[in-house]
Amino acid sequence: MKDLLQMVALFLGFGSWILIFVSLQDQYWKESTQDGSVIVTSTIYENLWMSCASDSTGIYNCRDFPSLFALPGQ
Repeated sequence: MKDLLQMVALFLGFGSWILIFVSLQDQYWKESTQDGSVIVTSTIYENLWMSCASDSTGIYNCRDFPSLFALPGQ
């Protein structure tokens, strides 16, 4: 029984590392768009570590969050 419990814990540990890796590689978790009259004027992308904004010319401005306490609220 002890060996079975250790094997289940090992597989759950490996599975959690895979899920962490997948979630950290995702760059666009939250996306918001402000539309103009004809074209999209700006788009904001935010993930766990940074916030990026692009305008209609395609220029990206990114900034890192200085700490976990500086994250925006929902």
